[in-house]
Amino acid sequence: MTAEIARYYADWSALGIASPTMETAFRWIREHAHEAIGPRKLVHGDFSLSNVMISEEGTVSAILDWEFAQLGFPAADIGWFLLQLSISQVSRNSSLLIGPPVDPRRPRSRLISSFSGACCALQ
Repeated sequence: MTAEIARYYADWSALGIASPTMETAFRWIREHAHEAIGPRKLVHGDFSLSNVMISEEGTVSAILDWEFAQLGFPAADIGWFLLQLSISQVSRNSSLLIGPPVDPRRPRSRLISSFSGACCALQ
């Protein structure tokens, strides 16, 4: 895991963007990486609503764009998904919107449940 963190940090550093927030985040990750528990599994690596097809019945019918797939911790996909979901809810009218807006008639817990079911089916 240390090598992966170093690779991600190098990729981010190559962008040449000074960010105390990112430095703090990478420092925290390095300090707490040993706390990650459980076996590594196949993770998507870029799981957001923009990479999910949802059927008319409201279930996940396909997961797209697997170019970042890797062995890792499933919690990473869940965390990324929830972050993107939060960003899309806050930024509905923004040009920086990541993924389609969440349908307000559909409970968030049901969407998360659908996501979790799809992830577990892949394990």
